[in-house]
Amino acid sequence: ELHRGVGLLALVRRWDADPADDRDEATTERTLVRAAAALRAALDARPGDVRANLSLADVYNRLGQPSAARAARRAARAG
Repeated sequence: ELHRGVGLLALVRRWDADPADDRDEATTERTLVRAAAALRAALDARPGDVRANLSLADVYNRLGQPSAARAARRAARAG
């Protein structure tokens, strides 16, 4: 699940970096939601995984959820 979540986040980053890519916001948001679900599942399997928490913080930032992103970063520091 960790690799799936990180891979989906990397896909969104690639879309962002490509000015020729004309994906709509709904597709990007759906992909980020799927990434968040995969990363939360990875954290269920390995609580405190720093990589999963940091990636989840990035996903939450992109989804406009700053408090959830802060919580994920705190969990990464604690892990």
